[in-house]
Amino acid sequence: MRGFLIVLLAGLAALAGCKQKSVPVAADAAPRTDCAAQALSSWGIAAGQVYEIGAFSQGPDCAKAVITLVVRAPDGQPVFATAIKALENGLAFDGAKNSQDMQTRLQDWIAPAQAGFTTSADLPPWPEGGTGPESKPIEGVSGTFPFYPEAEAYGERGRYEALRSAKAPVFCYVQGPESFACLAAQDGSVFSIGLQVFPG
Repeated sequence: MRGFLIVLLAGLAALAGCKQKSVPVAADAAPRTDCAAQALSSWGIAAGQVYEIGAFSQGPDCAKAVITLVVRAPDGQPVFATAIKALENGLAFDGAKNSQDMQTRLQDWIAPAQAGFTTSADLPPWPEGGTGPESKPIEGVSGTFPFYPEAEAYGERGRYEALRSAKAPVFCYVQGPESFACLAAQDGSVFSIGLQVFPG
């Protein structure tokens, strides 16, 4: 019986050792980059201070691509990053055919002042006694469209109006079918300030 237990334990140890070994990935199983593309643009924060906005896509094809947005300070330090699936942002990336087409779409996606905001002073005011900021007209479109402040940081009028008074530089990008996600730069940080709705 003792001999059987020794053999059994030796077998289990050998099996455990096998499980710990890494299996090399075959060359033909490496991720394909048939929709690899990138675009860069500049975001002026202050006189002589320019942040770099980079957009990058990668995937076996453009319908399956993942899009990464990175904002870097003048010294190259990343100060904001986010990633989305191309399919989740059909307005910007739907129907992209190849890397060249995707590169053009990425460049448009990171164009400055898309939502009409250059600084936080351009955000719609929050009237005293109101439940939120006023709706904002969009150039060339009839009607007005709401801006939804980032609830945790700016869901209260005083903090929202303080942000407007700070005149912090603002950059917005299409984050879904009918809205821009807006970022502000202040004191070396870049952070989300809310969503601007537009007609879908």
